[in-house]
Amino acid sequence: MTFEADDLEPALRTAWSVLLTGTAEAVTDPPEVERLASLPLAPWLDSPRPVFIRLTPEKITGRRIPLHPGGVTTEHIDPTDEPS
Repeated sequence: MTFEADDLEPALRTAWSVLLTGTAEAVTDPPEVERLASLPLAPWLDSPRPVFIRLTPEKITGRRIPLHPGGVTTEHIDPTDEPS
């Protein structure tokens, strides 16, 4: 499964995108469901009961996107790259 999160901060003239790829599983343990339900989270869909999915990441990548007048440039960020 893959999950992507993006955001934009106009005041800082930057944006970013983060991609997690890994194994997804439904959280079914009642105490864990109760703990997650007590967090200040907002569901994407209305449901009669909460459904929580846990994603155990196997790979995380992302990029920072500097915003420039007249265009956009991208900078690839990979935490597995070794500095030279």
